[in-house]
Amino acid sequence: VVSPLGGQYNIGDSLMVVGEFTNNGANDETNVNVGYKVMKDGEEVFSTEDTIADFPVSELKTDTLGYWVPEEAGDYTITVYNGYSDDNPSDDTMSVDITVVGGAVEEEVTTEDMVIFKNGKLIYNTGNVKEAELIIYDITGAELIKKTVVNKGHVDVSNLSQGIYFVKLRIGTNAYTHKITVVK
Repeated sequence: VVSPLGGQYNIGDSLMVVGEFTNNGANDETNVNVGYKVMKDGEEVFSTEDTIADFPVSELKTDTLGYWVPEEAGDYTITVYNGYSDDNPSDDTMSVDITVVGGAVEEEVTTEDMVIFKNGKLIYNTGNVKEAELIIYDITGAELIKKTVVNKGHVDVSNLSQGIYFVKLRIGTNAYTHKITVVK
């Protein structure tokens, strides 16, 4: 079993590779070497290997082997293999074909450009991020506004009273906090 299950992906997508393995050897609890490799135009572009230690005979084991992030467009084959065990030197493999297409070029956005407060509007810029979360807190930490935002836009904050506020822009696992001062 390979995940992703074929199809089309973008440059920069994180692809999780999962394998399903059994120990068909004669000895109980032997070590089994597993891994995967990525091929493009007959050339290996990435590979990794790991050992499942003390793997019981006939047990089925599903394991995340790792993540691969394609850096260029093209057609690839991802092959998961049960390379060999101490008493079973066979090569059991399963492959899936994927196509990687050119993704959007990431726009360079500095943290200073992410949130700008101007004329009663909060202007945000998340670059080419598919989705981000914008949250506005007052000085006590109370959440006042929370919305999902994409790329560039603005939030009308003219209804906020005079004072100091904090704007958190959460993009994936990263969060950027900015202080704004509303003066009326």
